[in-house]
Amino acid sequence: MNTNNGKSHQFLTALPLLLTASIATLAPNAAMAAILNASLGGTFIMSMDRDALALSVQGSPSNPGNFLVHYYDTAESDYTTRSDSSFYFNNPLRTEISALNLVHAITPVSAANPTGQASNRYVKATTQDFAIDSDSLTATGMLGMTGIELYKGLYNGALIYGDYSLQYNPGNRAAAWEDYGLALAQPSGWYLQNNVSFSVVTYDFANLTVVASDANNWKLSGDLLLSPENAGLLQNTIQRDVGDFCLGTGSYSGCGQVSAVPVPAAAWLFVSGLASLGFSGLRRRRFQ
Repeated sequence: MNTNNGKSHQFLTALPLLLTASIATLAPNAAMAAILNASLGGTFIMSMDRDALALSVQGSPSNPGNFLVHYYDTAESDYTTRSDSSFYFNNPLRTEISALNLVHAITPVSAANPTGQASNRYVKATTQDFAIDSDSLTATGMLGMTGIELYKGLYNGALIYGDYSLQYNPGNRAAAWEDYGLALAQPSGWYLQNNVSFSVVTYDFANLTVVASDANNWKLSGDLLLSPENAGLLQNTIQRDVGDFCLGTGSYSGCGQVSAVPVPAAAWLFVSGLASLGFSGLRRRRFQ
């Protein structure tokens, strides 16, 4: 179901500057551990599984109940000029687009959140104490980012997510599990929080892997699971795996890019020939 079928757990190598760790193993190795920060900036790239998102409001892959309509990058989603309402009303066609390679830019490290924000925009600064322990995959502080996603929402409406903040707070997730009375295993404690229009945890993280050259150049990648809070909004399944992410700082900025596999021209000719013979049940494969 994941968009990146080549993912696997990575093991510690002998190179002293290359660190890898998996949330599944969490093997202690104090000599290899490093404290990672985001002082050089970078990207948080999401690639969503459109079929997993489609299964809401009684939707199906061929008739999705939820899909991406537009992605507004840092420049297009300018938080000083665009209020949350501008995203709803400036894209009336509601035509589905690819949900791959959604590049959210990491906000600069600051003691305060950006000033001069438009109505209902709540972009967060990356806090000065943001740091990840590469060995235990625990963290302090908050990482902010920019960018807005517009989805066709419930009953032909619209729903926006964005101005995200990345946080690590197992207590927050334990409280959510208790509130919802969930018997599901609690995830890693990492989550992505929506901050445009309203505050809500959108995705929990799972299967985390970190790779680092040094404290300023590293990447964190894994799966995006629908949080209990977001699953209720989308009428989808709690903890459904709906995509992948790669957070890259410094030299790893831009990690996680996904390319759709092109359909060869000969295959299109073959399909066209079958269609002319009346094979109406043959459908084009959807690439994620």
